[in-house]
Amino acid sequence: LALKVYKATRENNYAKFFSLLRSKTTPYLYACIMFNYVEQMRKVAFVIMSKTFGIKGRDTGEGINDQYPLQDLVHLLCFEDSDEAREACQHYNITVKQVEDVDCIFWRQTDFIEAKDPVKGNVIRLHPRKMNRVIERKLDGATRLAVCRGEVSGVGATIDKASSS
Repeated sequence: LALKVYKATRENNYAKFFSLLRSKTTPYLYACIMFNYVEQMRKVAFVIMSKTFGIKGRDTGEGINDQYPLQDLVHLLCFEDSDEAREACQHYNITVKQVEDVDCIFWRQTDFIEAKDPVKGNVIRLHPRKMNRVIERKLDGATRLAVCRGEVSGVGATIDKASSS
């Protein structure tokens, strides 16, 4: 699992990274470590998506795949809810509009821009919220202390004492 996570981050494969994070087989502590890379991988996803979605067709000049439902982005990038996804879009200057009661991202009307501090000039980071829906649910009722002490672990996380003798 560690090599899969490493490969996904190294190759900027945001879909694979968040798929691993969402996976039921990813243990809680792995997910906690992966949380450190969520901000980076979301930024990578926005950069890639802003370049590839909404490109203009050669023949007509119309946008191809211009609209992308915000709810799909919530799932894909493991946002807690559509409000957090909308805030991230706003942070990176990505256009979100409502179409027939559905929030959609319009990539063609978007220029990916990182927010910068007007005084210092450095990039303003977008820290992810606590990920209750994706990471904290992996605790499955256990306490963090119990997990850290090794009192609770997922299937396959420890060697079965009966089979090792």
